[in-house]
Amino acid sequence: MDILIVKAQKIERDDTYFALPKLIEKPEINYSQLVSFPKSLCYQLSALILPGITLVVSPLLALMIDQLKQLPPLISGARSTLEESSETLSQLRQGTIKVLFVSPERFLNKEFLSAISAGPAVSLVVIDKAHCISEWSHNFRPSFMRLRASLLHRSLNVGSVLAMTATATTTTLDAIMSALDIPFTNLIQNAHLRDNLRLSASLIKNRMKDLLVLIKSPPFADVKGIIVYCKFQSETDQISRYLNDNNISAKSYHSGIFAKERGNVQELFASNKIRVVVATVAFGMGLDKRDVGAVIHYSLPGNLEEYVQEIGRAGRDGRLSYCHLFYDDEMYFKLRSLMYSEGVDEYAVNKFLSEVFPADKSSCGKICSLIKESASRRFDMKEETFVTSSWELAILIY
Repeated sequence: MDILIVKAQKIERDDTYFALPKLIEKPEINYSQLVSFPKSLCYQLSALILPGITLVVSPLLALMIDQLKQLPPLISGARSTLEESSETLSQLRQGTIKVLFVSPERFLNKEFLSAISAGPAVSLVVIDKAHCISEWSHNFRPSFMRLRASLLHRSLNVGSVLAMTATATTTTLDAIMSALDIPFTNLIQNAHLRDNLRLSASLIKNRMKDLLVLIKSPPFADVKGIIVYCKFQSETDQISRYLNDNNISAKSYHSGIFAKERGNVQELFASNKIRVVVATVAFGMGLDKRDVGAVIHYSLPGNLEEYVQEIGRAGRDGRLSYCHLFYDDEMYFKLRSLMYSEGVDEYAVNKFLSEVFPADKSSCGKICSLIKESASRRFDMKEETFVTSSWELAILIY
């Protein structure tokens, strides 16, 4: 039984009532005592009842660590990373692991796939942040495209799939359900409107000074935890220095910073030892902090879904929280230009396909090998775009 749950931050009682019995095929179980709880409880309860192991696919190491910490003592868990591979695979073969947290890249590893196939049966695969399969696969993690029904069911003989996401456009839903062969009848969708967020926007004059004035003015002046979202990495470093120079404790966070330092920034922010994190979109997905009091968009988000997801990191404790967006025409046109630069024209696609499938019949059956760096230049594609296109082509052929 494959299920897709679309929900903001929590799974409500009615959603669980329908989801869990389907997953464990025990419709008589009554979960009416559960009013509202983290969505991770869906796979935790299932793992207690289902006979095999539960694989949880998470996009971020920090998110895996938090989810592993939240497992109750009754459930044995581990995470499979390259560094911990040998020990984890050994425990997996011995059947001592009940829940295993993995990154999508692990499904590219033949040793891992072999160990999963040879070990205890996989009763459930949980794909957290399932929207990465669709709209973020190009810019974020192309390896999510590997997660297909053909791999999970036919290759690994997975019993059930549970996909969970809060970014639920119609296009995203169609892509997820198509990739995982989830029937529409198994879609559990419940829009969760947050009434404790106060949204505002302003046309800026001097962006950095306006930010400082905003943070030092009510109601933001009384807020302890603030996330400032920027579009570019260089901005985050510049703004965090500026805020520190003006007696506001701040740290920058982006993918260009070493993982250990990013983890340190996240810990400092979660424990309220710094007041502001100035970050790119890379920050927030693995954040275990319910009392974020404000989210400020220093730059315009890429789309409405990105905006909704980012402001949703404020006020998870139910308290009144504030979300402000800075707007100016210059940034709007700059982002629009970048958006179009991400595209690939028809000529480039045809050139790529012609090399993979040459007209010369003598080439039929031969392996086509392309080097990412040189091929992306030759076809006039970004490396990320080239990798994603290659994955899509491989999936179609497979």
